[in-house]
Amino acid sequence: MNHTQLPWEVRKHDGQGSPPLFDVVTKTGLSICGAFSMSKQPAKENAEFIVTACNNHYNFMELLNAAKSLLADAHDREECYDEITGEMFDDFKQLTEAIDKCEGR
Repeated sequence: MNHTQLPWEVRKHDGQGSPPLFDVVTKTGLSICGAFSMSKQPAKENAEFIVTACNNHYNFMELLNAAKSLLADAHDREECYDEITGEMFDDFKQLTEAIDKCEGR
């Protein structure tokens, strides 16, 4: 995946605005997402949400893959079985689907 180098940050927009506008930018000041101003949603919080999600995407994927690996190992040892209901846990399948969705598959 090619994208502008992380981390990104939120900066107050240089232009005039009421309410104030915020940009998602690289550390060098390159604007990634222009100005955020949404009449019903706080612009700063929306920009901060995007920055947090993008800056942590790779950490999140690492965590999902580690959890998937742990569940795969437990499954191989037949430890992903609910003895009361007699059913396999769906965690492995759900993690795999979450990873696929995050990677655009």
